[in-house]
This record gives sequence, C-alpha cells and structure tokens, in this order.
Amino acid sequence: MFRPCALGIILLLVLPAALSAQEAATSLDSWGERIGFALVGSFIVIGTLILLWLLCELIGIPFKRHAAAQQAAALASAKKASAPPAPVEQGSPPVAVIAAAVAACIDQPHQIQDIRRQDPGTGPSQPPANPS
Repeated sequence: MFRPCALGIILLLVLPAALSAQEAATSLDSWGERIGFALVGSFIVIGTLILLWLLCELIGIPFKRHAAAQQAAALASAKKASAPPAPVEQGSPPVAVIAAAVAACIDQPHQIQDIRRQDPGTGPSQPPANPS
C-alpha cells in the first residue's frame, strides 16, 4: 500500500517552502517579517503533520476493513451458536457426554472410534476388529 516514493513526494511538496523560509530568516528586519516567518514555519509544520496523518489513515484502511470483517464473522458465528440444538433421536447415545467423560479420564490425545450400547448384566462389549 505505502510506496517509498510517497515520502519523496511529501518532501518535494514541503522542502521548497522550508528553503524559502530559511532564506527569509537571514534578513529579518521588522516584527512583521518575523511574525510572517513564524506563520510560514507553523504552516509548514501543520501541513506536514496533516500529510502524515492522512498517510497513516490510508495505511490503516485495510486493517479497519479486516477488523470489521472479523467482527462480522464473530457475530455470525455467535448467532449460529445461539440457534436451538437439533432434536436428539430417541435411543441414540449422548455422544457429547461420552466424549467429555473420555476426555476427563484420559490425559493423552484420543479419538472415539465407536460407541456401542451394552445390555444390562452383560460384560463389556468386544472392541471392533482391527482390519489390518
């Protein structure tokens, strides 16, 4: 976005006024000339600050757009997350509860492969056959 030649352009705009003010400073005879010299110097400083402010605003435009896009995405995901949960089929296992229990009991990375129902009074179900 910012090009090095922009600084050169700013200097080309400000430098001639500064040089003419320097030449005028060597031959100040009256208070009017001194006040005029001070006003020219003030305008140069204010003008340079305004140019720098505009440059910073131009550089900040993409960042502001990116922040607005992130905020809109966060708002959309918050609306999606606040949607009512899907109805649970009768007889299906509570997968979230089972996954949370496994995560609480196992202190290492894990992945749930299969969830099977067990009839009361029977032993643990057999693990799935390893196809390898």
